[in-house]
Amino acid sequence: MYGGFSANVSTPTIWWIEGLAEYVSYSYRKVTNAAAIAEAAKHTYALSKLWDTNYGHDASRVYQWSYLAVRYMFEKHPADVVTLLCHYRTGNWNAARTFLTTTIGDRYDADWQVWLAACASGACAAPARGLR
Repeated sequence: MYGGFSANVSTPTIWWIEGLAEYVSYSYRKVTNAAAIAEAAKHTYALSKLWDTNYGHDASRVYQWSYLAVRYMFEKHPADVVTLLCHYRTGNWNAARTFLTTTIGDRYDADWQVWLAACASGACAAPARGLR
């Protein structure tokens, strides 16, 4: 991401910052994120709500749910990840935010729920493939 941490969080990006850190960590170590799988079974959040994650939320939302959101986006919508990264890497925070909340919005929420069910049923038991 472009710039320092205060610039990075000028719009809600905690789902990405913490989710990507968890994603990289678990995939690099080839470890299953059992806590995230347990959270997936609860279906607590719509994907579109996770875009608003901040450090004021509880640890499960900041870490496990952000991990799930990042993993879902990498697995199901890699082209959207590329678009998002183009904005994040140039510091275009408002464009990234608009992309998440307007372009993507809630259009993946139904598929996200299906993915969470599969994840909780074993599809996420294997560690994430990691970054390619």
